[in-house]
Amino acid sequence: MIVKGIVFDVNGTLTDIQTNEWHDDVYRVISNLLSYQGMAIEPANLKDMYFRTIEEQLKLSNQHHPEFDVSGVFRTIIEHYATDFTRTLPAAKIEQLPMILAELHRSASRFRLQCCRRPKTEPQIEGMPTQN
Repeated sequence: MIVKGIVFDVNGTLTDIQTNEWHDDVYRVISNLLSYQGMAIEPANLKDMYFRTIEEQLKLSNQHHPEFDVSGVFRTIIEHYATDFTRTLPAAKIEQLPMILAELHRSASRFRLQCCRRPKTEPQIEGMPTQN
């Protein structure tokens, strides 16, 4: 593999992350949490709706390289599966639930996260500044 470039954030860090959003356990965990909110969704159905909702978001975008809104995906899922019990939950909880589910999804799908500091050595790549 030939590395053509490396991008660091403003703090000079490089993040190495491995996720698997297709892993069935991700949707089992989220399904379990949703059951506590009154929504009974089989993990396979949740997984299917998650990816279908992303496809719908991307189709509606007029951007050349569109991003999708994970919180919005979960908001759609909640609206579709909400029960009378779900609607009796505190408004603040219902409002925060899409973001909580997005964070849970990212956490459950993450298999590796490493943060690498930019070395204080001579640059390995032409034009890359060194840290002082």
